[in-house]
Amino acid sequence: KCTETNIMDAIRSIKIDFNSPNVCQMTCSLMEKWCFLMVDWARQSIFFKEIKIDDQIKLLKNSWSDILLLDLMWKQCKTASMAAAAAAAASNSASSNGTSALEQFLLNNNDTIYCVNDQFIKLSTIKNQQLYELSKGFMRCVSHFKACNLQYPEYLALKYLVLFDPDVTDISNTEHVEEVQQLVSTALIEYTSVNGSPDKFAQLLLKLPDIKLIGAEIKQILVLLDKKTFNGGLLDGCLLGEMLYGPSSLSASQ
Repeated sequence: KCTETNIMDAIRSIKIDFNSPNVCQMTCSLMEKWCFLMVDWARQSIFFKEIKIDDQIKLLKNSWSDILLLDLMWKQCKTASMAAAAAAAASNSASSNGTSALEQFLLNNNDTIYCVNDQFIKLSTIKNQQLYELSKGFMRCVSHFKACNLQYPEYLALKYLVLFDPDVTDISNTEHVEEVQQLVSTALIEYTSVNGSPDKFAQLLLKLPDIKLIGAEIKQILVLLDKKTFNGGLLDGCLLGEMLYGPSSLSASQ
């Protein structure tokens, strides 16, 4: 918890100026700290601890971008839900002065991404067409999860399903990964059948391929930036670079 708090403080301290010539370096610095947070989360899982280090690395390299996207999507869903609850409480309270400007903003804006460092990005301000289309795809996934009324246990289950992918090549203990995925799938089916509709499980899984595609495109953009614009110097010697390129022991996170 102490490590998580320290990393989150470091993430929130990074405020990205999108007009700065150093925007790429600042964004990658934020993403790297976010990756450390993800690795810390994975290593606390009892299922993950039971896997060999080499397999842990392969699973993380396969899933890191999808997990970060799920984290960010959950942030949108959670914040919108909290804003809606605050609005409902305000409307039922005669003594309340109403919801705050921030709550109203989060409740009524579906074209704004609430970032991991608590910055806001309006889609209309994104000038790069590729990033704009990626952002629209991201928000379509968010809208889908909001419509499904995504719950915290369901969000965690999706992260585990993405992390424990038995189709990752050269895993030494595929059977264990398959067992974990089956265990999580069964738990998610049981939870959604009680806390949702009969088809909620299928609806939650529906957007995972789209998230995978968005994550793959983000990786391609990072690689292109690193190699073409910075001659390999942007991600050299950092965890984010190790996630993109291999092989590596991810020693910094051990």
